[in-house]
Amino acid sequence: MTRRPTYRLAAYVALAVVAVVGGLALARPELVVLAAPPALLVGLGLLSGRRLDVAVSVAVDRQRGIEGQDVELLVTLTAIERGAHLEVAVVLPDGLVAVDDAAIVRLEAGVSRSLRIAVRCQRWGAYRLGGVRLRVVDPYGMFSATAATRPTTTLKVYPRAPVLRRLLAPLETQLQLGTVRSRHRATGVELAELRPYTPGDDARAISWRATARRQELWVAERHPERSGDVVLVLDTLTEARTGAAGTLDLAVRAATVLLSGHLARRDRVGVVGLGGTVTWLRPGMGAVQRYRLIDALLTSRILPTAVWAGAAGIPVRALPPQALVIGLSPLLDERVVRAFADLAGRSVDMALVELDPDAFLPPVADEPDRLARRLWALERDNVRRRFLRRGIAVAAWHPDEPFETSLVRLEAFRRTTRRASA
Repeated sequence: MTRRPTYRLAAYVALAVVAVVGGLALARPELVVLAAPPALLVGLGLLSGRRLDVAVSVAVDRQRGIEGQDVELLVTLTAIERGAHLEVAVVLPDGLVAVDDAAIVRLEAGVSRSLRIAVRCQRWGAYRLGGVRLRVVDPYGMFSATAATRPTTTLKVYPRAPVLRRLLAPLETQLQLGTVRSRHRATGVELAELRPYTPGDDARAISWRATARRQELWVAERHPERSGDVVLVLDTLTEARTGAAGTLDLAVRAATVLLSGHLARRDRVGVVGLGGTVTWLRPGMGAVQRYRLIDALLTSRILPTAVWAGAAGIPVRALPPQALVIGLSPLLDERVVRAFADLAGRSVDMALVELDPDAFLPPVADEPDRLARRLWALERDNVRRRFLRRGIAVAAWHPDEPFETSLVRLEAFRRTTRRASA
């Protein structure tokens, strides 16, 4: 521990020196006598200011948490040679807040003392925990010693994901069993149509109710329930940010909601980070895949770069054919816009959620600023129209409205497009 003198030591030394010098200069012995108590306290402080060794260990009660939840840190302190009064404070990164203030504990030599400190998770992310700041003052207040330990454990805080009542349905499904109604006809639950029986039809497909009503054999054709491939593409090249909030936070929250909903529907879900470096996780399903996807989202960050690979840097196996690709981007960079346009040409079903950057802009100050905002809004509107002309659904999501609203807009456009193409 680093040992330093306190302000009390400097005050007592100054008082003793002034009293001695004044007594000698004025020939007043009573002033010299007044210097004795502070000088004695300084001497006692020097004698008691020995080195203090404290062993510190920190453990967290869980490795994963959710925004708004509290986790508990168990701080164990052990004085190796001698006891002391310690002030203990946990050093936390931004996004985590200690519910309890610094604690003062009494340590006995060779005896361990444990403290339980509640920590509130305010923002999603992966954090390193375990940093503790210790401060001890000698009994006479002459010297203080401080020490700090390095983080030793990891805590992953997941975004809070509300349950969606509506999800985008892929145009094409896979052969795996799921809950999405396929456009094709086979063995299933949902009725597609009734038709007269033809030789070779499966006898199990005969609709006996329709047969009894029409006095001839009729067959019920049904839509099978299948699963789809869903790939979430996050724009990690540019963002609009103000303070601790930004469009990347919206993208991570939206991706968490989407992957939870699609995995519950037995879809295969993957994620791609389209930024300075292209990161990707191939589609999969199950609880293990959910944790993999969320862990990948927690490491998402803005990485600007001068070397831009674009959509060409995304491996083929990260984008299965006929997969539903949902892009999450503020559409602020022309390179990202071109990359999404290139992805639409890879035989995939494309949809874009525009993360509205207006919520992260400062208020309009004057008329030139208002004019610049209008021109910028026209440019963004032109970008949306470029996608719409290619049949790619685009819906804006403002952080003040539910995310499900943007999905409703996307589904409405996709339904209209399919009806027009049919």
